[in-house]
Amino acid sequence: MQEVTANYLKSPKSWQRPMTVVAILILLGIGGISVYHLRSSSPPNSETPPLDSIPQIQTVTALGRLEPRGEVVAISAATTTPSDRLKELFVKEGDTVTKGQKIALLESYDSASATLKQAQEKVNVAQAKLSQIQAGAKQGEINAQKATIEQLKAELQGSKITDQAKITRLAAQLQGEKAEQIATIERLKAELSNAEREFQRYQQLAQNGAISESDLDARRLTLDRSKTQLSEAKATFNKTIATLTQEIRENQAQANETVNTLTQQIQSAMAELNRIAEVRPVDVAVAEAELKEAESAVVKAKADLDLSIINSPQDGQILDILTLEGEKVANDGIMTIGQTHQMDVVAEVYESDIQKIKIGQQAKITSNAINETLEGTVEKIGLEIQRQQVINTDPTANIDAKVVEVRINLDESSRQKVTDLTNLLVTVTINL
Repeated sequence: MQEVTANYLKSPKSWQRPMTVVAILILLGIGGISVYHLRSSSPPNSETPPLDSIPQIQTVTALGRLEPRGEVVAISAATTTPSDRLKELFVKEGDTVTKGQKIALLESYDSASATLKQAQEKVNVAQAKLSQIQAGAKQGEINAQKATIEQLKAELQGSKITDQAKITRLAAQLQGEKAEQIATIERLKAELSNAEREFQRYQQLAQNGAISESDLDARRLTLDRSKTQLSEAKATFNKTIATLTQEIRENQAQANETVNTLTQQIQSAMAELNRIAEVRPVDVAVAEAELKEAESAVVKAKADLDLSIINSPQDGQILDILTLEGEKVANDGIMTIGQTHQMDVVAEVYESDIQKIKIGQQAKITSNAINETLEGTVEKIGLEIQRQQVINTDPTANIDAKVVEVRINLDESSRQKVTDLTNLLVTVTINL
């Protein structure tokens, strides 16, 4: 035994193995002690508590905005003229207005006003015409019309006499000129015949040597002159006859035209006499229809004038001026108006929480712009799921959440504190 022990101590590996075992045992001991201490430090009853013991949520929090009762109304131009511009503004931002108050005019106001005035004048004319027809013609008008007819008849008779006398004079002149020209032609024919005989006789004498060639030439010249004069006389005769004949025709045509014109005027005057002397129901009906048409034009013109006048649709306060004088009316309107004396809060409650909201629940409203908490009551719960409009400034927030608008009626004291804070971003806490 002693020999074995000595051999064991002498070998290097023989004493290293027990040391390794001892180290392992020490580590296991340390681990056991740690486990023991951990178990001893745990509470004796560390079971998971039941769900019933978790506190229930007593509020719903949502973002919202301040809004006048009845919402913000954008006032625009109810006109069919897209190029209409703003002529005049009668209010400014912050002014309080009443329903029906005139707050602006469009540029079409002037033309619409002139059109209305013209339509009203036409009504007056139509009314006077109807009254005149219903009253019948005055005796003075009848007598004046008869006098006009007699005047036209006398003018016709005088025109006939004057025109006939002129035509007769021209006919006599034609006959006189004709006779005179014929006599001249006959005389020239005789002279030509005598000149021809003289020329033939002198021609025979010249052949016999009884006269000189110069004497023969003189007779030849006389003969030629007679022929020329006769030709000119005939031409003058034809021209004179043609001119006077044409003048007679023209005067006859003018006389006929004058007779026709005056005859038509007489007939028209007689028809007018018959018209004014009789009050016919059909004339009254036509005049009444014309009056109604004129009155309808007044109604339309007044409607067009009203379109150029901008009136406030409700009581409230002017929140913002969107279009200035001289500018074209913007698509967003001319101005916005709201009932700021009655401010509400519109809370955008997540669709997952809307079932918890009931009418009458109390709510508290806070904002960085006001130093105190406002109070109100849930008054209305929306019926439509909408996309969130009031966005949280937290970059991790869901900006595409689906919400339901819940309207909260502020109490009187809270309402007075926020009359000028339309669209203010607020945080709403609704007590369930």
